[in-house]
Amino acid sequence: MIRTTALLSIALLTTAVLAGPKDDVLAAAKKLAEGENYTWVSAADAGGTPLAGGPTTGKIDKAGYVTVSLSRNSGIVFVFKGEKRVLRAPTGWTLPEEVTKEGSSHKQTTRVLALATKNFKTAADEAKDLVAKTKELRAEKDGMYAGEFTDAAAKELVIRLARFSLDVPEARDAKATVSFWVKDGMLSKFQYFAYGKVTIRGQEREFDRLITTTISEIGSTKVDVPEEAKKLLD
Repeated sequence: MIRTTALLSIALLTTAVLAGPKDDVLAAAKKLAEGENYTWVSAADAGGTPLAGGPTTGKIDKAGYVTVSLSRNSGIVFVFKGEKRVLRAPTGWTLPEEVTKEGSSHKQTTRVLALATKNFKTAADEAKDLVAKTKELRAEKDGMYAGEFTDAAAKELVIRLARFSLDVPEARDAKATVSFWVKDGMLSKFQYFAYGKVTIRGQEREFDRLITTTISEIGSTKVDVPEEAKKLLD
């Protein structure tokens, strides 16, 4: 009995030692995801200047419905539940694959939006993804954790953020850092900065982007899904 208790104590101690900053942030993101609902707002700036159009706002409820507005005045532009997504095109709510398929009559802006819906994640899922792309994380003061992306992940991020059209840019000298804030064991904010040199249509330029995501209204978020969108999802 004494031997069993001693072994159990060693196992628990080993688990505590092995648990590090990455585990702390993943646990905080998991706690957020398992909550009833929440709202998150992501704002971007380039060279210290906020980008035109305003922030992106996402809302998720316990049923798994997610609504996304891409600017202050756009209203809800796409909705998803699980892996299924729908977006609001000029002709009404539709599936992204209908917009991007060959021969589609939709304009390029709508087609780019359709591509964006496929990669869009909730705040909790995006945080988990960002953690996985870091070399390591270190614990800072006041519940903050910080780290750098791997070289491959930094390049991938710069390419994604620099893609303003259907053209896929090339990138070099890419660097990216990320910070997370945890309050009462739950993720409350995260921020990442990406820098690199990108080439689009033969022209190279420096690129940087700072994305800040703030989480709020945990447990009090109301998610209103347009009926036409809901029919396509259910």
